[in-house]
Amino acid sequence: MYAMSCARGRLIRDVRPSNNIHRHTSLMTTRLFLVCDAATVHAGKLNILGTFDTITASDVPCTHASFAIAAIIDYTASEEGEHRVKIVLVDEDGKDVHAIFDRKITFAVGDSLRGTHRIRCTENSRTFERFGEYSIQLSVDAHQIAEIPLYVNQCDD
Repeated sequence: MYAMSCARGRLIRDVRPSNNIHRHTSLMTTRLFLVCDAATVHAGKLNILGTFDTITASDVPCTHASFAIAAIIDYTASEEGEHRVKIVLVDEDGKDVHAIFDRKITFAVGDSLRGTHRIRCTENSRTFERFGEYSIQLSVDAHQIAEIPLYVNQCDD
């Protein structure tokens, strides 16, 4: 499934699971997954500031001072329990560059049939060795459930 990127008119992968990304029998879904300037979780709300998909630099390697990843994962009562949630930065060749987030999280629904977990993590001083298209992948128990692009472009002088 694809969505149109307004900034560039390019097709990018939608964050909703599709047959080629979501390959296990889980009912878990990703409601939101994005890169932003900052994100906080307060009183059960995910607060997001300044979403983007492109970093520009005059030369590489380049270091981006700080960015955040925000995600909302929905799950069912049958998926309660401890799960390993991982967010990884991947280069154009499909090679893992850096694990941004790697934690065991307990999903609990209480009296409800569904649950929601909000994730926010901050990446400081990330160096990109080359220009190109990177991706940020979200997986639960080693099953990728979402992927978003992150472009590192050379700026016009």
